[in-house]
Amino acid sequence: MLGSMFSRLLQQNHDFEVFAFDRDLDITDEDALDIEFARVRPDFVLNCAAYTNVDLAESTRELAFKINAKGPGFVAAKCKAYGAKLIHFSTDYVFDGSKAGDGYMEGDVHCPINVYGESKLEGEKAIAAEMSDFYIIRTSWLFGPGGKNFVDTMLELGGEVLSGERDSLRVVDDQVGSPTYTFDLAEAVLRGFLLPFLEGGPQLDFGIYHLTNSGKCSWYEFAREIFRFKGMNVALKPISSEEFVRAAKRPKNSVLLSAKIDFGVRGWNVAVCEYLKKYLRG
Repeated sequence: MLGSMFSRLLQQNHDFEVFAFDRDLDITDEDALDIEFARVRPDFVLNCAAYTNVDLAESTRELAFKINAKGPGFVAAKCKAYGAKLIHFSTDYVFDGSKAGDGYMEGDVHCPINVYGESKLEGEKAIAAEMSDFYIIRTSWLFGPGGKNFVDTMLELGGEVLSGERDSLRVVDDQVGSPTYTFDLAEAVLRGFLLPFLEGGPQLDFGIYHLTNSGKCSWYEFAREIFRFKGMNVALKPISSEEFVRAAKRPKNSVLLSAKIDFGVRGWNVAVCEYLKKYLRG
């Protein structure tokens, strides 16, 4: 979902020669990575690859750590060897969600409460252990074309309510975060991290950054806005996390705030409206 958006935007910018990979390149295969690094010799590497099934990760811990922890370490090692700068994407789930107040800054203490978060945090550490010329960008609640996401799921389930297959839809209302549109995330990364190197302008210091759409909401409020934008009169009921039991615990507070720079990304609700109009017209 995120990688395809980057590929689309970067190929529209003729200053970049883009080499995009899907499952045809396994980031846990060091030999395969070496072949492609030797062929491409990249200036920048954007690693959007991840194991993202949060619940399934609880029972497939080894695989989650292989992809989310070892893989980024391998990519970082190749970047260092070939002199490439790395942009890697991490998650709000490196935090436990117990912080009171507005949200988490880059320097806040991390304490993941599920295997997915643990594996992504180990990926951050693996990168930092291999190289120094990296940007780790933590983001949250991604939606956009090209992959499974909350917006698409809600529209599907809402359709079942309207058709009579379901009586109503129950959505968690005590987990808060910042929904993030892949287009806005990719555009902000292009503007803030990549173009300054091409244009010779001021460059951001290497390290960890938080980048999401602005504003926050609960999953219930997110769903409510989706149905409002689409004009769907869906019977929607707020519930607690305890009422919606899942294999993996979720942080109650998933809001990411940047203590380093204001990327000026628009509100999540405006972005959702654009996504619905542009990609989901039915």
